Amino acid sequence: MRDGDLLPEITRALLSLAEAPDADVRGEAAAALAGSPDRTPAVADALAVLLGEDNQLVRLEAAYGLALRDDPRTAEAIERVGPLGDGFEHDPRVDGLWRWRWRNGNSPGE
Repeated sequence: MRDGDLLPEITRALLSLAEAPDADVRGEAAAALAGSPDRTPAVADALAVLLGEDNQLVRLEAAYGLALRDDPRTAEAIERVGPLGDGFEHDPRVDGLWRWRWRNGNSPGE
């Protein structure tokens, strides 16, 4: 069995975990979905829902996942993340959001 054969089942499980009652589980699902090679609307929609989480790191993962997919909701997603404090200067997710804004003519500070 190839890895691609398992992807739909794994994706279904992650989508289910993204709706779990436990916030930590939703956060882990957000990280896995953000980095997932699955580019289906179901994954992007789940990431968009996760932007409503109280935890800023979950919102960051969700926004990053949308940026990787060049989803039209990315600009709003970046706004939903909010300002990040110290310690994120070298975070690849933040860099990914910055790069998305740059590619789309929406540089930070505009």
